[in-house]
Amino acid sequence: MQDVELIGMISEKMNRYILTTDDGTEYTVYAINPWESVPPEFDTAKFSKYVGEKVRVFGNASGTEIWNATMHSLDGKDTIPPGLEELDDLEGL
Repeated sequence: MQDVELIGMISEKMNRYILTTDDGTEYTVYAINPWESVPPEFDTAKFSKYVGEKVRVFGNASGTEIWNATMHSLDGKDTIPPGLEELDDLEGL
């Protein structure tokens, strides 16, 4: 397996979450590692809020499967850490 960072559209097919990249490659996305002793769909419901959106996915790829995946919207709202000046403003609180 190799670490990957991919951008694509998320869809749901037959209770599985699929990342389709711009070149048309489809990856099945899992929230767990393949060796964990739970069903592969375990904890994937957290991906449902991204269905129909273009997202950035981080995880470990094995063929057309991405394991231990995390997803972030491309709007940047959930991916940009606060700047130093923003942290300085919080010190007085």
